[in-house]
Amino acid sequence: MYSSKHAFLYLHVSKTGGNSIQQVLLPFSDDEKILRGHQDGVDRFGLKGSLTPSKHASLAEYEALRPGVSRESRVIISVRDPFQRALSGYFSPHRWMHEDPSGGYTMKTPHWDETAFFEFLDAGGVQAATDWLRLEDGPYQPDHVIRFESLQDDLAHVVLALGLPEASARLPHVNKSAANAQLRAKLGADNTLRNLVLDRYREDAELFGYG
Repeated sequence: MYSSKHAFLYLHVSKTGGNSIQQVLLPFSDDEKILRGHQDGVDRFGLKGSLTPSKHASLAEYEALRPGVSRESRVIISVRDPFQRALSGYFSPHRWMHEDPSGGYTMKTPHWDETAFFEFLDAGGVQAATDWLRLEDGPYQPDHVIRFESLQDDLAHVVLALGLPEASARLPHVNKSAANAQLRAKLGADNTLRNLVLDRYREDAELFGYG
């Protein structure tokens, strides 16, 4: 997401609360929502603008379209504990939604399958957060980091730094997980599983301080 007027560039890393953040920042950006298929404009939507090629555009994509834009703008990124983010990706509602013969969509009941989970990660189902910052000489140091674990407070700080109206920092709760809370809590307490996932996202864990 890009704003020429307020000179910010927000990098929406998937499964980090980015839909909520984009709902807040959208009125101050150069971008607009794009709706396709089963997208409802609240939990699921696309994004496009004069400089923004897609909702999850990386810094490298912005730089390719306008060299130097990262130096002209405050670069903002949202991040999350890599393990929790991987679980959230696996249980993301769109993965369990399927088109039915009538042309509508139905939600299948989510279930846990460890083999399927790692196959999902192997296939790139959850891209490393550092990939959104990666330029030719390595990951770019963002001006602001919004952590999922302190989303409201971090966003309020960004809104203040950008000089936006304070009331705009109120976050909607969107794109909730398809998994039930009990299953997510059980998996989240599995330290063996956590360590296996963190090994895959070691750069994210080190750069953003998730041990």
